[in-house]
Amino acid sequence: MDAFGASVGRGASVSGHARLLDILQAGFLFGTFAALAPLIGWMIGSAFYALIEAYDHWIAFALLSVVGLKMVRDGWIVAETKVVAHSYRLLVIVIAAIATSIDAAAVGITLPTFRVNVLVAASVIGLVTFLASISGSFLGRFAGEQMGRRAEVLGGIILIAIGVRIVIEHTFPAPAAN
Repeated sequence: MDAFGASVGRGASVSGHARLLDILQAGFLFGTFAALAPLIGWMIGSAFYALIEAYDHWIAFALLSVVGLKMVRDGWIVAETKVVAHSYRLLVIVIAAIATSIDAAAVGITLPTFRVNVLVAASVIGLVTFLASISGSFLGRFAGEQMGRRAEVLGGIILIAIGVRIVIEHTFPAPAAN
């Protein structure tokens, strides 16, 4: 869902100007990072779980906030012709993909306790994230056509909200279901 939200924001910021290749590339990167994150977490092992769990949400919040604030600023300041140029820049996509996948690395440490094939689980996570990212980009592109430059501001706010949600979920975890 984080990748979906980030993709909606990114798609909205470029409205009808995004090329299909850009959308597919972004979906591929989001899916790849989402698939690799639990594998990395699984490899790190439980020895480092407490350290990862203690800081993963702050790292994700910082990365998403930086990208989100830049989008908000650009939506207010930069002319519409320049907005298209950076929402699909590789660095912006990679940062967003990493930020939305950090929690999955910590979760990956727990995969062996569920007795699942970690490669199958990671592949499913990656495929679902790829499809969610592409869907979000198209939805955002439609919204961007309707909203113009305000869509980039909204996209930035969405990224910041995702970061805030991650911090809130880690700070105030939901009670366990009985």
